[in-house]
Amino acid sequence: MHRFRVEVIAKTPNPQQVIYAAMHQDYTDGFVFDERDSWPSESQSGEVIVKRLLAGERGHYGPLEHPQIVFNCGYFPHSVMQQARTHRVSVSFDVQSFRYTGNQFIDVVEGKKDIEDIFYLRPVGYYTDRQGKKYHYSPEQRTADLEWCLEAAKR
Repeated sequence: MHRFRVEVIAKTPNPQQVIYAAMHQDYTDGFVFDERDSWPSESQSGEVIVKRLLAGERGHYGPLEHPQIVFNCGYFPHSVMQQARTHRVSVSFDVQSFRYTGNQFIDVVEGKKDIEDIFYLRPVGYYTDRQGKKYHYSPEQRTADLEWCLEAAKR
C-alpha cells in the first residue's frame, strides 16, 4: 500500500456554488447564469444545499453530480478498484493498458523494475472471505505468490 497515490489533476473550483446554481435552475423560471453576481458565497451555497436539498430528503440529487474532480491514481489496490467500479455513480475510468505498456514485464525480468511496481499483492495479514471465514495471508504465501508473478513475467 505504500505505493498507492492519489493526486488531483483538476477540480471544480466552486463546487457548492455549482450545485446551488443547478438546484436553483430546477425551480426558477429565470436564467440562473444571469443571477450569478447575486449567488450566495461558496460556504453559504453549501448551507442552502444542506437545508433545501439534503435535509429535506426530497430525493432530488441530480445537482450534486455537476461538480467534477479528476484524480490520477497510482498503484490502485485491486479490491479498491473493484469497489470503485461496482459502486460508482457518474464515474469514468481510463486505465493503463498493458497492450501499450507491456515492456514493463521485461523490465521486471531484467531487474530494472521491482516486481511490485507491476504486480499488486495484498499485504500480509488476516482477511475474511465472502462466506465470513477468516484466513491468514502469510509471509510464506506472499513470497510464493511473488515468485509465481516473476515466473509469469518471464513467460
